[in-house]
Amino acid sequence: MNQVVHVHDTGIEINPDRGRVITKLFVPGREDTGPGDSRATPVVERILALDPQAITDAMSDIESRFAGRHRDLDATFTRHAGMIGSRLPDGYEMSPERLLFLGASFTHEFAIEAAALCNPSIVLLSDDEHGDASFVLSVRGIGEGHRSSIGFRTGTITLAGLVTIDKPGQFPQSSIPTPGEHHRSVFLAKLADRGDNHENATDVLNLLPPIFAEVELDQRITELAGQSATRRHTERTIANLRDLAQCSYCVEFPAHTDISERVLWPYAPAESHGMEDARFVRFAHDDGSFSFYGTYTAFDGTHISQQLLHTKDFATFTSTGMAGAAAVGKGLALFPRMIHGRYAALSRSDRETNSIAFSDDIRCWPTSDVIQTPEQ
Repeated sequence: MNQVVHVHDTGIEINPDRGRVITKLFVPGREDTGPGDSRATPVVERILALDPQAITDAMSDIESRFAGRHRDLDATFTRHAGMIGSRLPDGYEMSPERLLFLGASFTHEFAIEAAALCNPSIVLLSDDEHGDASFVLSVRGIGEGHRSSIGFRTGTITLAGLVTIDKPGQFPQSSIPTPGEHHRSVFLAKLADRGDNHENATDVLNLLPPIFAEVELDQRITELAGQSATRRHTERTIANLRDLAQCSYCVEFPAHTDISERVLWPYAPAESHGMEDARFVRFAHDDGSFSFYGTYTAFDGTHISQQLLHTKDFATFTSTGMAGAAAVGKGLALFPRMIHGRYAALSRSDRETNSIAFSDDIRCWPTSDVIQTPEQ
């Protein structure tokens, strides 16, 4: 039986807004190439040499120009000043205002949509007794230097099909990540891909539970480092384990922020040049509960890999690496439920054909079967 689907143009356009900016730590000279040290210390010395009135005047100017674009700039400046604090003379006592100016001097704005806004995906958030539904739309914001982040918009759709996109919140912001949970299956598969599946890797991981914390991995790495006299290639295995561990992290946003203000910013080395093309699904678990998964492409400037986002409320997100031959490249899209007790996904791992993959582990996709091949 053929089913007819009627498609209507809503007339809605979502355009990039170059005025949407987040604050980032900026250390002058760190981005330079070639010989030479960071210019941070000379900047600190000049700030310490300024008279109090110059500091007052400068902070007044900063507040008047930038406070309307960010929420709680003083907290940002204080945090960035703390990150630069190691460059201060020992025992130096700084006034609160000079501390804020120090932090402001090492803060810059990044326009998250400066180049483009593209590649959306949409998921149902909730519905009501009238049949109206609210949704979350993920967007890829391509900013300065072509660095991509993941942002969000919210909206509603009525039973009659009327779609409305909410005006995004005024203060977009990223959040400070914390270490996440690690999955032994991903580590084993990733180390095998790197040719590091010899006894060092297996001895470390086989003594860890299927899901382990950073502190547990650190303990095993310390034990491995102490065996370097009797084992080969321990430095390589330790470096690989440390690198993989940085791919798992957690980001939490304050409850008072709007979903549209929350920006997932590249954190792991594997995604240092961008988080691209998120594909979210509202996943129905066997117990009747729902959560949200999103697969996205991590880009480090040279290589691409797949990462998995998980959230229940679009306020707290976990990101973990994905492994397997079907989880390479830029195309992996999860089905919104398990099929016959297994996870399912569409894959485009060879960059041309569409394949379907099944797995018992949502983070590991070892094989796939081709279902569609390009003909033209």
